[in-house]
Amino acid sequence: MNKENIIEKVKQYISQNYNCSVEELDKTGLNIIKNNEENKLKILLFYDLVLVSSSENLYKMVKEKLTGKNVYEIFEFPYVYGQSIYFIPDLTRLEKQEELPNYEFKLFDGNTEQIELSSGFENAITFDEKGKCISNIAYCAYCNEKIIGVAGADKRTDDIWEVGIEVLPEYRKDGLATILTKNLTMKILEKGIVPIWCASSTNIGSQAVANRSCYIPLWVESFGDIFDDNYVYKDLIK
Repeated sequence: MNKENIIEKVKQYISQNYNCSVEELDKTGLNIIKNNEENKLKILLFYDLVLVSSSENLYKMVKEKLTGKNVYEIFEFPYVYGQSIYFIPDLTRLEKQEELPNYEFKLFDGNTEQIELSSGFENAITFDEKGKCISNIAYCAYCNEKIIGVAGADKRTDDIWEVGIEVLPEYRKDGLATILTKNLTMKILEKGIVPIWCASSTNIGSQAVANRSCYIPLWVESFGDIFDDNYVYKDLIK
């Protein structure tokens, strides 16, 4: 897999999430499109494109207020809040990392239900209501037979899996997060699947781990805002 393959798979993923064509992602400037949801607004920055996805009932207001605005003004639009940065692997830097001799490591590939946890490490893996891990893949670090760190990934589409990492606080000085994330990333890439990393724009720690694990930012999204009766700006959009 090369960077071009990764970009194409990401574009397919974004087009599904935004209900737009892949070709629209090759445009530049501001593009405001309609979604099929009620009272929903979401903003995406992808290269030189700012894509705004608006519900039908908000479309006129959104178009009037955002037309002519630059990317900074659009992402400071008072009707949305929060931004997530999405990362992809940097194939020019990524390589297998040696496991530390003072810990044990185990890969769970398609058999994560065998992980002996019923909770914990929720930033890395997902559990069902019965306490079974349902993530697609996980790479665990052990100390004295106790799980102390996990990198895991959940399927977003057939081609995109989202990676997460969590290490117990007392074990965060040895670079375990980087080792686990790098090696898991390579396993996912070997399957022909693109691993992505998501971090809030305010979560500097997560962004730092992404960088150390050879991930680079590719696109930014606002949180998806729903304009219902609980919305803080509901009086402003009437």
